[in-house]
Amino acid sequence: GDGVMKITRQIAKKIVCASNISSESLPGVTLVEIAGFQRVLIERHCGVIAYGDSEIRIKVKNGVVCVCGEHLKLACMTNEDLVITGAILSVSLLKEREK
Repeated sequence: GDGVMKITRQIAKKIVCASNISSESLPGVTLVEIAGFQRVLIERHCGVIAYGDSEIRIKVKNGVVCVCGEHLKLACMTNEDLVITGAILSVSLLKEREK
């Protein structure tokens, strides 16, 4: 394995670079943070479109975040951020089509 080490170093460099891009440098951009399969944080949301035990849809700038799972709950919600908890199966970001 020497080839494996080289690839790993290249990936590590890219990871370091990507981690320097903080949400502060992207004003107005929606941030979706997934913590395991139990919790989703959505920053800068524009309101709840659909709310159910197995699916919650959140309006965001230029699209919709769709969280699917079981026993889903809006654990916390402010004007800016919201937290969804439960047994999360999938999180998708659906971009609105340009009009």
